Amino acid sequence: MGAALADLHVDSQLTNVSVRYRNPNFIATQLFPIVPVTKESDKFVVYGRGNFRTPQTLRANKAEANQAEYEILGRPTFSCNEHALKDFVSDRDRAQADDPLSPEIDTTLELTDLLYLAHEVHLATKIGTAANYDTGHSTTLTGTDQWSDFANSDPIGDIRTAITQVLSVTGYLPNVFWMGWQVWDKLQDHPDILARTKSVGKDPTLERIAAIFQVEKVLVGAAIKNTAKVGVSDALGFVWGKDCGVAYVPSRPGIRVPGFGYTFQSRPFQVSKYAVPSRGKGTVAIEVSWIWDDQWVSIDNMTDADSIAGYVIKAAVA
Repeated sequence: MGAALADLHVDSQLTNVSVRYRNPNFIATQLFPIVPVTKESDKFVVYGRGNFRTPQTLRANKAEANQAEYEILGRPTFSCNEHALKDFVSDRDRAQADDPLSPEIDTTLELTDLLYLAHEVHLATKIGTAANYDTGHSTTLTGTDQWSDFANSDPIGDIRTAITQVLSVTGYLPNVFWMGWQVWDKLQDHPDILARTKSVGKDPTLERIAAIFQVEKVLVGAAIKNTAKVGVSDALGFVWGKDCGVAYVPSRPGIRVPGFGYTFQSRPFQVSKYAVPSRGKGTVAIEVSWIWDDQWVSIDNMTDADSIAGYVIKAAVA
């Protein structure tokens, strides 16, 4: 039997432990920043591109100024859902734990990692799906075009093409270059990259890659996932695969601010602890939960809602 609502307790200490913890291999919330919202379901505004039209500004003496209206493309809806996991800690667990182990803290961190991993996998799939982008905002590399072919491929040219495409339809210069670990593993040894960095006697770093591609930040998704069922051999793989891309991510995200995409959050990450006597004396449940929804916020139209503030390169390496 589950705990009664009155027995549930949000543990501020464990919540603080969970919130402070960040797996450095996760990059999803840096591409889809968190935007706090008060309602679990509501509308947000998607603006059109009327501000690109050159207006008639000339006014005759004593005449009224010409009218120029902002264009609203539509008001799509976000709908936040709760995501939660739990595990149990007993008196026997506490008795057997040696310093510096703490069963409740260790359980909290493990559950936090799993909940964030689920979010990471979800967004990596969404961001890495070419069909989610407007026409001209995706490409799939094959054969000698893949960056693992050091003699023939052109990663700098490919990224410049991606950046120009986003800029040409949004007016925003992409400021983030993201890639899976397997892409970074090859890119840092690519002759074109080495030629740019070795000319100043430096080895490639994320900061120097950012300078080459003229973006503010480079993100490498190094998280791994196990797709095997419990009880069978592990099937490990990289969450972000062999893809990469560029995106415009605003420094101050908000409902009225254009960007690649947002994670709308109606309730932040929290940890609850409650007694479960049916599982033994002193046993408590540790439960982590998070209420969110993710949405593209810069789209081509309200019909297919394809992303225009990003560009994805599929199979960047073999």
